[in-house]
Amino acid sequence: MRKLTFGMNLTLDGYIAAPGDDLGWSVPSDELFQWWSDRVAATGLALYGRKLWETMSSHWPTADQQPGATPAEIEFASRWQEMPKVVFSSTTSTVDWNTRLVTGDAVTEITRLKADDGGPMDIGGAMTADLYRSRNEMAVRDLDAFLAAGWEGLDVRRVVLEGDPAQQIVEFAHTAPAGLIIMPTHGYGPFRRFILGSNTAKVLHDADCPVWTGVHLQEAPVATAPVRGILCAVDLGPQSGAALEWASWLARDMGASLTLLHVASCPSASPEAAGRSSVLEAAEEELARLQANAGAPADLRVEAGEAPRAICGAAARLGASLLVIGRGSAAGVFGRLRTNAYAIIRQSPCPVVSV
Repeated sequence: MRKLTFGMNLTLDGYIAAPGDDLGWSVPSDELFQWWSDRVAATGLALYGRKLWETMSSHWPTADQQPGATPAEIEFASRWQEMPKVVFSSTTSTVDWNTRLVTGDAVTEITRLKADDGGPMDIGGAMTADLYRSRNEMAVRDLDAFLAAGWEGLDVRRVVLEGDPAQQIVEFAHTAPAGLIIMPTHGYGPFRRFILGSNTAKVLHDADCPVWTGVHLQEAPVATAPVRGILCAVDLGPQSGAALEWASWLARDMGASLTLLHVASCPSASPEAAGRSSVLEAAEEELARLQANAGAPADLRVEAGEAPRAICGAAARLGASLLVIGRGSAAGVFGRLRTNAYAIIRQSPCPVVSV
C-alpha cells in the first residue's frame, strides 16, 4: 500500500495566499526550494487538481531551457518532468509529461491508487478543496438520481451533509424533526451476516425517534409486498407502551394485523414446573394489561426462551412483514438500545423498527 502525503506552503496563521490570491509571499528560499526538489525526486506519483496542474505545466516543462536557469531549477525541472503524475479534472482535455488524466471520481481513483504497490504519493496545493467539491457535487448528482422514477410524485427532500454519518443523521433527524429513520444494516455476505454496519449501530444507539432497519441477510433482498402483518415484541419495561402504540398506529394506517408478543425468561426446569407456569401466567396478565391501556386490538402471545431466538422464530412462523421492538430510555434527549435489540435485528427474517 502506498503512503499518501499532503504538502503545501502555509503561513503560520493558516493562509496559503495573500489578498487577491497573491502567492508571491511563498517564493521559496534556496534551502526550501532544494527541499521541494528532493521531495519531487522521491515521489512515486504526484496528484494534481486542474489549477495546480495549469500552474506547474505552464512553466516546468521548459524551465530547464530558459536563459539564466540555475542548476537547482534545471534539476527540479528534470525531476518534475520524469515524475509520474495524475491530473483530476472534468474540463482539461489533454495532459503530457508523464501525466495521466482522470475525469471520473477522484476519491475512488485515489483510494485505488493508494491500495496499489509503489512509491509514495503526493497531493499538493489546494487540491483537497477541489477533491471535496468534486466529491460533493457527485454525491448531490447521485442522490438526485437515486430512485428518481420510483419516488416520482412524492414530496422528497434530498440532503447531502458533511461529517460523521451517524452523528449527522441523528442530529438532522432530531432538528427536522423526523418521525422515522430508515437505514440498511449492510449485512450481506457470509461474515457480515453477524454484524451491523457501524453507522447503523450508532444511529440505533443515539436516535430519539424510531429507526427502521432492513432485513439482515446473506443476499440482497428482493422487493417485498406491503406490510400485512406486524409483530410487536415487548419486554414489559417502560418502553413497551411506546412500542405498542407505534405498532398499533402503523397497523391501523396500513390495514395490517397486529400480534403482541412477550418472551418470558423461565426457570430451566421442565415445562410442567410450577415456577415456569406462574411466570408465564404473570406475563400473560401484564401483557393483557398493556394491551388494554393502549387500546390496541392485537392477538396476544407469551412464549418462554431466549428472547432474540424466540422473537425471530415467531416472526418467521407468523410470516410477519415487520417486527417492532422497544429501545430502553435513559437520561437525556436520545434513546439507548436495549440488550437484546442488536441480536434481534441481526436475526430477524423481516425489517425491524426500534422504537
